Amino acid sequence: MAKVAHILYGGLGGQVDLVRDLVTHNLMREHEHMIVFYGIEQPSSQTMKAYEVDNVVLHTIHYRPGQWIYSIKQLFKLLKRYLPSTIILHNNELIPFMGLWSWLNKCNCIVVEHQSLTLKGLKGWMASTMSLILAKRVVYLTTAYREGVLKRIRLFFNERKVVIINNGVNLNQFLPVHRPLSHSLILGMVSRINNIKDHETLIRAFGKANISKSILKLAGDGDEVLRLKRLVRQLKLGERVKFVGVISGTDLIDFYQSLDVYTHATFGETMSVSIAQAQACGLPVIASKVNGVIEVIKHEVNGLLVENESGWIENIKLLAGSTELRVKLGNNSHAYASKHLSHDAMVLKYNNLIE
Repeated sequence: MAKVAHILYGGLGGQVDLVRDLVTHNLMREHEHMIVFYGIEQPSSQTMKAYEVDNVVLHTIHYRPGQWIYSIKQLFKLLKRYLPSTIILHNNELIPFMGLWSWLNKCNCIVVEHQSLTLKGLKGWMASTMSLILAKRVVYLTTAYREGVLKRIRLFFNERKVVIINNGVNLNQFLPVHRPLSHSLILGMVSRINNIKDHETLIRAFGKANISKSILKLAGDGDEVLRLKRLVRQLKLGERVKFVGVISGTDLIDFYQSLDVYTHATFGETMSVSIAQAQACGLPVIASKVNGVIEVIKHEVNGLLVENESGWIENIKLLAGSTELRVKLGNNSHAYASKHLSHDAMVLKYNNLIE
């Protein structure tokens, strides 16, 4: 039995779903797990409840700007008390501290890269470089991500440390359901609502598409919510655009199963868990044509890729007008998830890294 510490961001995002699926999987029940939610956003009560299993201990460290020394001290105290044999770090900006801790305590340090290559700034690239130097293993979610890192920081790239592990989905929980087909649509998106997503373009396009009796549901929270709610009022879409807040567990599954089409407007991804969950639920997907999306969505095969507002309008109208195309894309989405996105395969690969 190993003692594993998972350090991750506690707000809405793929990290929370990924780690939950890891620690609650039967294969991981042989280990003890400590979850540390570290960040500005605190985990919701739903998130905390989803982690309530016998082999998991939960901690929260609320990071505040300008108080990083206090937060790191809290983290070190937790690690000293728990003494993990493996640390799985989902926030690579902490790698200088976790690398030092792991070296001093002979601990296995694994870094999982979640930040989109497109959105990495200097700080992000410095963290990626230090991860390759200080961590024992570095996990990239796609081969394309590995190639992007290799191209940018070839001098420090260490192939022996790199492992490719695609995000997986619990295919026994995220399931397709039969919904009556009509030319009105319920569309939805699940993500943090911040400036790395493109909710504004999606909202404007939805309004201009003007599909009768259609609804757009936005799940999540973030610092862009108030501005986007003002935009919805300005566009007179208040009855048709719904902000449903942060959801998880069975509520999240119910959300996907209530949709006719999943939409994902973004400026960049690593490998979107939300898209994977939508695919597992057999939904046709319309998504931004950006890195991290084009690896899993093949245009007109299992989804539609768009580059601008007019593309969103055109493709929303297209799926509203063609139930046949919706069925085809949805079936292909589910087939892709079944073949490539099993969380059993994902968990086995992570388990092999634990010492």
